[in-house]
Amino acid sequence: QMLQTNGSGALSFATAAGGTIGAFVTHATTTTYTFTSVTYQNGVHSATITPTKAGSKILILLSTYCKNAAQPNHGVHAKLRINRAGSQIFESLHSRSVYTNGYSGNRIENYGSMNPSHLIDTPSYSLGDSITYTVDVGYQGNTGGIDAIYWNSDVSKLSTLTLMELTT
Repeated sequence: QMLQTNGSGALSFATAAGGTIGAFVTHATTTTYTFTSVTYQNGVHSATITPTKAGSKILILLSTYCKNAAQPNHGVHAKLRINRAGSQIFESLHSRSVYTNGYSGNRIENYGSMNPSHLIDTPSYSLGDSITYTVDVGYQGNTGGIDAIYWNSDVSKLSTLTLMELTT
């Protein structure tokens, strides 16, 4: 149910319109990567879904953790790429960032989830086709081995990619 207003400010519940969840698949990994130069680690996640109905959308849910570490007067960014059937459908070059520009003290680190945490895809497919999604993570920023991105390390050490078919 959804909360709605009747126009005069009163609230009531209404039944949500739309479809249901069809196929569902999750891929999880505890593998960690350390990046100290500009690069991508391809295929940290790979999951294949076979939609149960024609014309469905795919809800992509991503739960990842990253630590960025930057030396004084530097900046580093974790980047993220989502691919469908080998072709990039999304790229975030600043999925998690830390800047120390003008800072002259010790290294600064930040921790947390990478963005995006969800994405809705509208793939073209024929009923019965399987669709494979992959996730790549990487490093963007100053190079030289003194700055680093630590993907899927420290706190959670578990990253998941979930695909849900949204039927109409």
